[in-house]
Order: sequence, then structure tokens, then C-alpha cells
Amino acid sequence: LQAFEPHGTETLATSVPENQRWRHTATLLAGGTVLGAGGIAGDGQGEQSPLSSAELYLPGQRDVQPVADLNVPRYGHAAIRLLDGTVLLLGGFDAAGEIVADAELFLPDSQSFEAVGLMTIARGEPLATLLEDGRVLVADGTSEEVEVYDPVGRQFVEVGRRGPGARQASVTLAGA
Repeated sequence: LQAFEPHGTETLATSVPENQRWRHTATLLAGGTVLGAGGIAGDGQGEQSPLSSAELYLPGQRDVQPVADLNVPRYGHAAIRLLDGTVLLLGGFDAAGEIVADAELFLPDSQSFEAVGLMTIARGEPLATLLEDGRVLVADGTSEEVEVYDPVGRQFVEVGRRGPGARQASVTLAGA
């Protein structure tokens, strides 16, 4: 793990994470810590096992601290910090390479994960966009269905369909 100092000209050495991982998510939390979650173990060569482990990078200490495991080992998922500071992790692929519909929240205060149910459809490589009202718009490049996660009700609701033929999802908020 290396940290980039934006006002400097080089990267900074840090401690070694518990697991070497790729196709994971890294989400900036309040206070500057970073949640690294899931992914595939190893360096991309040989056997590829999804990870259920998660770690916090503590930039002030240049250290990595393990936290509770994910409920669903996954890679190729999305993670987004919600307005209340929790992190929504959703979709991705499981150990069999199957697309998953599961979603869970990382709770920073307890450093644990809590299942929040299923998306309306399974999504690999989903795109999650935080809306101004705190809900999360969810889309991907393989399905036409678009859904919204409501953090108050902790549920996903299909809200429409995007045009056919679009293979790569992208979201731009008007007025943002």
C-alpha cells in the first residue's frame, strides 16, 4: 500500500495490508480514514478468491487496521459513503463468479457490516451515485433497470429503465 501526498512529488510508504487485493473498493470516510473492502486475493495471477475481509487505512499513522468481515465475499462491487457516514456496498461477483444482488452497510462506529437486503436485480460492476436527498441511484452497463436505494427504509426500488443499447453506464446530476 502506498499513499500519495498531493502537495509532494512522491508516494509515501505505509504498512502492509493484511491481504493483497485487487478489484476491491476504497471509500473515503469522515476524518480521512479509508475503508478497503472485498476484492480478489493476490496479485491477479493464479487462483482468484473473493475476499470478505475489510481494512481501514489510517493516514495519520500510515497504518492499516483490520475490521469485521463483509457478510458476502465480493469483488467488482460498488461502495459509496452515505450522508450519515455509513458506507453502502452493493452487487459485484461471488466466489463462483456469479453476479450478486446483496447489499450491506459498513457502520464506522462499530467497524462492522450489516446486511440491508437485495437490490431489485443482481448487478456486476454497478454504478452508485449519491443523490442530494441522501438516496443512491444504482445502474450498470448490462441491464436497463435503474433503481434507488432509500437509506431511511433500507430498501431498493426500481425507478425506471434507461434506453436500450447503452452498454456503459454513466450518471451526471443536472445542476451539479
